[in-house]
Amino acid sequence: MHHFLSLLLVIIGLHVSVQTRIPRSVLTVPNGVSWGTWDEIKMCPREKYAIGFILKVYRPSSNAGDDNRVLTGIRLYCTNVFKDSYLDYRQSVQSEVDRSGQWIFNRLDGFCSCVSLLTAFQLRFEDGMATNIKFNCSREQVLEGDGRSRGEWSGWSQKCEGIGICGISTLREGPQGNRNYSVLKNVRMYCCS
Repeated sequence: MHHFLSLLLVIIGLHVSVQTRIPRSVLTVPNGVSWGTWDEIKMCPREKYAIGFILKVYRPSSNAGDDNRVLTGIRLYCTNVFKDSYLDYRQSVQSEVDRSGQWIFNRLDGFCSCVSLLTAFQLRFEDGMATNIKFNCSREQVLEGDGRSRGEWSGWSQKCEGIGICGISTLREGPQGNRNYSVLKNVRMYCCS
């Protein structure tokens, strides 16, 4: 019955959002790029927060090694560290992604230590593209992605107001010139109470 009522409301133009999660603050880096298209905000389920991440990277040329990697996506792993088993991070949210590239796990552990959440981030840029990311955990642990090792790091974003990071949105630029894949240009993280 609830599904029928929701469908009826949508048809007559009275769309009602059920369980909308409202972020308490938005985190940005100070020198982020501003051109491209922002994708929609992806949020962890209610009462869950990001504890770890992996990156989707693309290597346009395999002979250039790690210094040729470009970010094409970011996935956040969500859990409720106060209720769930800490290792129960099966729920995730991710930025819009191009089919190019592959998801890679970090050389080091890409998860905060026990009962700790992602609370701030930093991006590495080269030629106007985001090429790597770092996160600060609530217990001051720093996690670095397995993206490109060259380029300039932005300053750190502000720290979360609230409990921790609960959502993500990315600025992407589609294929340009000889480049036939989309790249990340900037990131916004969302914090929840």
